[in-house]
Amino acid sequence: MLSKRSIRCIFTFIIAVCVVSSLAAAPKVEFVSETLDFGKVVCGNPIKATFTIKNVGDSELEIKGVRPSCGCMKAEAIKPKLAPGDSTTIVALFRSAGFNGPVNKSITVTTNDPQRDRVTLIIKADIAAVATMKPERLNFGSIKANESRTHLLLIYPGDPETFKITKIQPRGTHVSVPSFRKVKADTGDYWELTVLVKADDKAGRIIESISIQGGSDEASQLLVMVYGNIVK
Repeated sequence: MLSKRSIRCIFTFIIAVCVVSSLAAAPKVEFVSETLDFGKVVCGNPIKATFTIKNVGDSELEIKGVRPSCGCMKAEAIKPKLAPGDSTTIVALFRSAGFNGPVNKSITVTTNDPQRDRVTLIIKADIAAVATMKPERLNFGSIKANESRTHLLLIYPGDPETFKITKIQPRGTHVSVPSFRKVKADTGDYWELTVLVKADDKAGRIIESISIQGGSDEASQLLVMVYGNIVK
């Protein structure tokens, strides 16, 4: 008959074996890349980021949560549970409208990996303006009553390949855009607009604007202010 001491040793050994076995048969998370850099992106264009996640452990991996760092992003795991050796993707959509310059957005992924239950994924981009205007505002100075004056407005797109003027809407009674054209240049295509201000016979300040649509959505809309002073 075994002694009490021997029984305790056997019992301790069995527990140790079970603990080691449970640790060995654990899920283990692995990402192909935890940071994606999209470089230059024109403001308003969405960024779709796809991260590949794999279970390189010995038991089922559960993706418990996928939490973006701000409301400008949505993210989800295509499959919430992965068998050993299986993989899936975490897809994130970042809306770049309203941003300018370098951005660094994160997604926190929580799993049942005992060694690494929380992973932070990073999305990087350099958000460029839809276009820059030269000058940024048009000041016609003093204009005599019933006379007209023109001014050139140059528009340099953030992405010359996709930017296209689809609509020009003067807002006011004195300003108009009689012509515009796309100019080819070695440094990149740009647009040239002829802006006309026609003074009436009433002296006073001119504060008007021109709305320029550079694409199909609201984020591609440009607004240039027009100033002047009608004198007798």
